[in-house]
Amino acid sequence: MKLLLPILFALFSLFSASLIAAEVNGRVMMVQPFQTEIHEGDLIDLGTVGPGQKLEIEIAQTSNIYDFNGAEEVWNRLKIDDSSLPLFWRSDYSLRYEANPKAFVYVSEQTSDGDYEFSLYTERDYGTAAKYPVHFKAKVKVSKDVFKLEISQKSVTGGANQPTVFLIDLTNTGSASDAFNIEAISGLPSAWKYKKQVFVPHNSRKQIQYEVVASEQGDFFLTFKGTSLSSDFIASEDTATLSAKSTLIQDMKSTANGVLLFPFLTQSVYYLMGLIANTFF
Repeated sequence: MKLLLPILFALFSLFSASLIAAEVNGRVMMVQPFQTEIHEGDLIDLGTVGPGQKLEIEIAQTSNIYDFNGAEEVWNRLKIDDSSLPLFWRSDYSLRYEANPKAFVYVSEQTSDGDYEFSLYTERDYGTAAKYPVHFKAKVKVSKDVFKLEISQKSVTGGANQPTVFLIDLTNTGSASDAFNIEAISGLPSAWKYKKQVFVPHNSRKQIQYEVVASEQGDFFLTFKGTSLSSDFIASEDTATLSAKSTLIQDMKSTANGVLLFPFLTQSVYYLMGLIANTFF
């Protein structure tokens, strides 16, 4: 009888643990780069990233695991198994108790185009969820073709020695947000050194204004280029024509884009002249 009691207690403990494990169904609610529900062992396609870019993965704290009082436990951290990362990739994390746990993957700039996988898991410091982390895998496609620059107006007329505005559409088709240098790299009669840095969120499109100045009259075939700050491999170009003319009306129209040649105190006067010229001529 003395031997039977420990055996029965052990069997009861094993049965209870199995019952609890069967009832635990932890989950991960991913909110960035898109929203989806993840369960143990899932493989999630995170889309496309460029070489050198930083991919942000954010999850909600909700775990679908409840304590003895019926309160839902929260995830404290999302971690990446560094041993599963491709060569020269690295990871980083948000603060441990941030509202929504985040993990960051830095893709090596030398990574060749192709599909790659790595492993992630959730962490909790205590409670039931600490015993049942959710493990899952993520797949990403690495490609340099995640950014496109397009000129909205292929032909623009402006004044000589006056700023002329081009409208440029920037499209980020990747899952990583990034910043880009925008510049006119050729076509102007004199070197134009102006670079404009623009942040474009992942999977989004943004239109910007970019100003150029032709130092003389004529028709100029311009090439515009956008380059990622993450990697020179991520770049896009487009072309447009600038017709620079020097007439009173054209100079008045150009002043609406900003005045380079007139004193600061008279800028408001020339802005009004530009407004009138663009409205009535």
